[in-house]
Amino acid sequence: MTRFWQNIPPTPGPTQDEYILDAHKFGLVEHRWWRLQIGPLTLVVSERAAKVEGRRLRYTPRGQQMVADWLDAHLLTPTIVDAIWGQADVRLHPHTIGDGHGGPAPDMARVTAWKRNDEAIDAELREQPGLVASEGKDWVLAIGLWDKSRKGKRAANYGWHTLAGKPVQPLMFGHGLSHSDYSQLGRWVTSDCCIDGKAALFRDVLRGAHGGDVAALVGGVLPGWRQPGVEES
Repeated sequence: MTRFWQNIPPTPGPTQDEYILDAHKFGLVEHRWWRLQIGPLTLVVSERAAKVEGRRLRYTPRGQQMVADWLDAHLLTPTIVDAIWGQADVRLHPHTIGDGHGGPAPDMARVTAWKRNDEAIDAELREQPGLVASEGKDWVLAIGLWDKSRKGKRAANYGWHTLAGKPVQPLMFGHGLSHSDYSQLGRWVTSDCCIDGKAALFRDVLRGAHGGDVAALVGGVLPGWRQPGVEES
């Protein structure tokens, strides 16, 4: 085990978020971009989940937005997650971890569960190239994030599609900014995009600056383009 994995904070929270952000800043993270076409809109999204030394990182909503700011990128939307699954070169079975009695693994939020989950994913994925779908769930941008009545439940997750295309995780607003578990992996969409070959910004697409029809390609107009509750870094 390398120093990175020896020293990573074992449970989610601000300390782990900062540790993972530093891994991005210091160039330790393995991550590649992939061009995704949705009608006239050209996006650049993560080819697969971010890793360090071949092991996938997991993110809280806060941590994923912090990394998005560093990358000059954004969280995905559910519609983009669906589009990635639809265009993926490799579609995986969802690999869940349980307690053997139909419940969740007791260590599902701890780093110890990441390795077990990775072993199952890698046994199916092997070295297959191209765009990969269904390694895990995504923290996403969706209109309900701006519903202030949710109080502390201000994060949305979605995805983990089956081979039939049904998400194991429907869109849910059930967690706060410090939640993570073995299924919450790291994927983003870059700020730069194109509409009919012309340069644009993803935030402008989200806020409807290019019209409702273009915004609908990524799920519709939103009041913002960042995870609410996370200070911009």
